Amino acid sequence: GWYATDRAEATAGAFAENYRADQAEAAMRTLAIERNDFFFKGVKGKGTVAPVYGLMNDPNLGEYVAVPTAGDNKVKWADKTPEDIANDIAAAYAKLNEQSNGIVGEGVESGRGRLVIGVSPSCSALLTRANSYGLTAQKIIKDTYGEKVEVVVVPQFANADSGSDVMYAIYKEDGFETVINSYVEMARTYPLFVKDSTVSQKISAATSGAIVQYPMFVVRYNGLS
Repeated sequence: GWYATDRAEATAGAFAENYRADQAEAAMRTLAIERNDFFFKGVKGKGTVAPVYGLMNDPNLGEYVAVPTAGDNKVKWADKTPEDIANDIAAAYAKLNEQSNGIVGEGVESGRGRLVIGVSPSCSALLTRANSYGLTAQKIIKDTYGEKVEVVVVPQFANADSGSDVMYAIYKEDGFETVINSYVEMARTYPLFVKDSTVSQKISAATSGAIVQYPMFVVRYNGLS
């Protein structure tokens, strides 16, 4: 929530600002940030009857799998070549296609759907690292898949699994959502409460975390760092 005093409002008013509106906006932004955090990490509550899971701890998803080993037993992206990194994404695509019994491959090739690759900020930077020939993993992926693959930077994926960066590959198709950032109530504003020279307002929300509607359209890897 938020509160304002006569003095704070008078000071803000001298600068032609609406103090109450600024406070309410900040409270709403806080709720949005927390809803995003719950989407990834869920909510831990002692004695919770219905646990609120996030994308990173949903029990319906398969276990993390280490990214494939490249030449000289290289696993971490920092040690791999651009070709190796692009091959890791190709392997994720193949695994998605396998566990969906070909649905993902058919959807991608027909143009109905696309792959969304979620990586940490440091791994995203490695996608653009060039070798001695000026070749990057990003260029290889672009040349191979065109607009069928979208890379999304997810800060929450840094050190997400036992100190290792993780990668998620998610198949997404127009018309349905593979994963939903779910909520019960986006925001509820309560009446203004006035006491002496202060005004306050309570704002609440209710989340249900991440709802993975199609677990077969999600694969996840660790060992990237």
